[in-house]
Amino acid sequence: MNELPLDIALSFLRQYQPMPPDRLIDLEIWDQYRKVVDFFEVEIDQRCIPLLLRSFGDGDCFGLYQIVYFTFLQYEESYVRNQILVAFSEELPEYTMAWIVQISINFLDRSFQSHYLEFLSSNNEDLATFAASGLSLLNPSLARMELTQRIRSGVQKSLEESFLEILNEL
Repeated sequence: MNELPLDIALSFLRQYQPMPPDRLIDLEIWDQYRKVVDFFEVEIDQRCIPLLLRSFGDGDCFGLYQIVYFTFLQYEESYVRNQILVAFSEELPEYTMAWIVQISINFLDRSFQSHYLEFLSSNNEDLATFAASGLSLLNPSLARMELTQRIRSGVQKSLEESFLEILNEL
């Protein structure tokens, strides 16, 4: 049994929507977030899913955000998909949305396609690249057409390279 009370875990997540940027995270906040993530991986409570999705801050929380993915795997896929879809329709920071899109690739659904297309236009390279990856898995022919068109119309060099890598894998 996890030592962290449910109300404290949920309260922490509500407080950090999103988490502070990496440069502002101290060891105490990082350790508490780690405990909360571990808690919800074992103590299943769906209320954590929308909160975890919106908790991603600017950076990677010193590697902790990659671990959050495993928590999502403990929950019903259809519920996680629905919560991702809800988050896609919200005004969230692009760095938060980039993490949500990256997570969404593991819960692919046709309803994500229009959002992936929208995120391809982002100036946030991570967001656009993850959206391209998701689209390439969901609808390879549409991804090929969209990425080719965006490369031809001129995107930043690093994004062009990412798009070309994805196109080479199709």
